[in-house]
Amino acid sequence: MKVKTNVKAGKPLGDAVADLTQVTGLDKVAQLYTNLTGKDCGCQSRQEKLNRLFSG
Repeated sequence: MKVKTNVKAGKPLGDAVADLTQVTGLDKVAQLYTNLTGKDCGCQSRQEKLNRLFSG
Protein backbone atom coordinates (compact mmCIF):
# COMPACT_ATOMS: atom_id res chain seq x y z
CA MET A 1 0.00 0.00 0.00
CA LYS A 2 1.39 3.41 -0.94
CA VAL A 3 0.66 6.54 1.03
CA LYS A 4 1.13 9.91 -0.65
CA THR A 5 2.52 12.46 1.79
CA ASN A 6 3.72 15.23 -0.57
CA VAL A 7 7.00 15.30 1.39
CA LYS A 8 9.75 16.00 -1.13
CA ALA A 9 13.25 14.54 -0.93
CA GLY A 10 16.05 17.07 -0.64
CA LYS A 11 14.10 19.55 1.48
CA PRO A 12 15.67 20.92 4.64
CA LEU A 13 14.70 18.79 7.64
CA GLY A 14 12.59 21.50 9.29
CA ASP A 15 10.47 21.92 6.17
CA ALA A 16 10.06 18.15 5.83
CA VAL A 17 8.92 17.86 9.46
CA ALA A 18 6.51 20.77 8.97
CA ASP A 19 5.06 19.05 5.90
CA LEU A 20 4.67 15.81 7.83
CA THR A 21 2.91 17.51 10.73
CA GLN A 22 0.52 19.10 8.26
CA VAL A 23 -0.23 15.75 6.60
CA THR A 24 -0.86 14.08 9.97
CA GLY A 25 -2.87 16.98 11.39
CA LEU A 26 -0.45 17.68 14.23
CA ASP A 27 -0.20 21.29 13.08
CA LYS A 28 -3.85 21.69 14.10
CA VAL A 29 -3.05 20.32 17.57
CA ALA A 30 -0.19 22.80 17.90
CA GLN A 31 -2.50 25.65 16.86
CA LEU A 32 -5.10 24.49 19.38
CA TYR A 33 -2.42 24.51 22.10
CA THR A 34 -1.50 28.07 21.17
CA ASN A 35 -5.15 29.16 21.17
CA LEU A 36 -5.92 27.55 24.52
CA THR A 37 -2.80 28.56 26.45
CA GLY A 38 -1.82 31.79 24.72
CA LYS A 39 1.73 30.42 24.51
CA ASP A 40 3.59 29.91 21.26
CA CYS A 41 4.13 26.21 20.53
CA GLY A 42 7.60 26.98 19.14
CA CYS A 43 6.98 25.24 15.84
CA GLN A 44 8.35 28.04 13.67
CA SER A 45 11.55 28.49 15.65
CA ARG A 46 12.08 24.71 15.77
CA GLN A 47 11.57 24.49 12.00
CA GLU A 48 14.10 27.27 11.37
CA LYS A 49 16.65 25.67 13.70
CA LEU A 50 16.29 22.26 12.02
CA ASN A 51 16.66 23.93 8.61
CA ARG A 52 19.88 25.62 9.72
CA LEU A 53 21.32 22.43 11.20
CA PHE A 54 20.20 19.95 8.53
CA SER A 55 19.69 21.64 5.18
CA GLY A 56 18.85 19.51 2.17
